[in-house]
Amino acid sequence: MKQKVLEILDRATYIPVIATECYSDNPIEQRHFRRTGFGAGQKLIMVTRIPDGKSHYASYRWDNGSRTMQVAHEYIEKHFEVLQPGDIVDVEYILGETKTKKQKPRNKAIARIRRRCLCKELKTYRWGLRYGFR
Repeated sequence: MKQKVLEILDRATYIPVIATECYSDNPIEQRHFRRTGFGAGQKLIMVTRIPDGKSHYASYRWDNGSRTMQVAHEYIEKHFEVLQPGDIVDVEYILGETKTKKQKPRNKAIARIRRRCLCKELKTYRWGLRYGFR
């Protein structure tokens, strides 16, 4: 099983999730999947919202037809192999409502602090290390 922590963004919405690919070559685990209704060799993506712990294996089972979670879950299922931990799943971009994908603002801040640390004296560099920017 593989797990990835992802960020789902939509209009005024931020939902951190854990996406788990439930697939195994282990015959015992495969038997458990088959007994619960999932075919042999079928890859199952379980998405869990971190704030409230709600999980679903199918995109259509999210609360009241939640467009954000349905669209994001379908996207995660289709692109699980190429998604990296920490990636953003931008629902507005997926639906074509915006032309640019949302960026991770914290990466820009970290890059700016790293540049500052490299350009200034050791004191600033130590400040960066103290706060985890290596």
